[in-house]
Order: sequence, then structure tokens, then C-alpha cells
Amino acid sequence: SSSFSHESILHIAMNVNSLLSLSFLETRLGSIPYLYMSLWFAVASQALLMVLTGLADRWLRADLKKRWGL
Repeated sequence: SSSFSHESILHIAMNVNSLLSLSFLETRLGSIPYLYMSLWFAVASQALLMVLTGLADRWLRADLKKRWGL
């Protein structure tokens, strides 16, 4: 899945930069709550991606059926 695949050095660098910019949350909340929050956001982003992909697929199929009779 896209949350867990890293295909380039630039992608990894941007993820590290994001984690460093949010490191104040870890010091404020603690390591375990921050880990749970990070995992929750990873799962939630994947669920949102699946929903949006499904909606786009449904819309495109309806559009193709309307235009081309497929």
C-alpha cells in the first residue's frame, strides 16, 4: 500500500522531514500514544483512499456506460 511503500530517496526524505516537524507531539503525548495516533492515521488514510477510488471507479463506469453504451 502507498503508506508503507517507499520507492525513492526523496520520498523517504520527505517522510523523515514530516516526522521531525511533528516530533513535538511525541514529546507532548508520549511515545506510545504517538505511535497509536500514527498507526490510526495510516489506516484511516488507506480507508479514505479505498473509498475515493471506489467512488471514482463507479463514476467512471457510469460515464463510460452513458457515453459508449459499455
